[in-house]
Amino acid sequence: MSKKKSETQKTPKGHEIPVPTKEEFETNLDKVAKPEKKSPASRPKKD
Repeated sequence: MSKKKSETQKTPKGHEIPVPTKEEFETNLDKVAKPEKKSPASRPKKD
């Protein structure tokens, strides 16, 4: 395997989840922090 082994972390319920690298974390954070479009629910209602 050419990929390095990713670290995992155990949750209180016993599930093992992969821990993202700093680079992966920042990339994912950018995706959720900057939505492409505003959702219709965020616009004020017109009477």
